[in-house]
Amino acid sequence: MEIRPETSPLPRLIILGLGLCAGIAAIFVAQFHNAIVHRVHCPILRATGIPCPTCGGTHAVIALLQGHLHLAAATNPLVSGGAVVFVMVVLWAFGAMFLPAWRVTLVLEPREKRAAIWLAALLIIAGWFYEIWRLI
Repeated sequence: MEIRPETSPLPRLIILGLGLCAGIAAIFVAQFHNAIVHRVHCPILRATGIPCPTCGGTHAVIALLQGHLHLAAATNPLVSGGAVVFVMVVLWAFGAMFLPAWRVTLVLEPREKRAAIWLAALLIIAGWFYEIWRLI
């Protein structure tokens, strides 16, 4: 793993754009969460009776927005953790707009990339097992 100075600001700007979109969506969800919670249903759960790895993600995000971290983690730890990591990355990208020292790129070797992909796959599988276990 190596940290290098960024060669292009495009990835950082894309992250900021996604963060802006997520922020607008979060404001919408925070305002209308009662109407959203009762209308959003997982199509995979409805069709098969088996929850997907992100089942309960909307409830988890609403709990995070309301400051209920324990409830969010219990509802769906995969989505809750992903949302927290996403917010941290967006904050880094925002800080890099003003602090040139933060304008860096993380470069992974092929072996490290494979390990990261396997870790992500294992986390998704673990999240899926958690969702299934929660129904039992």
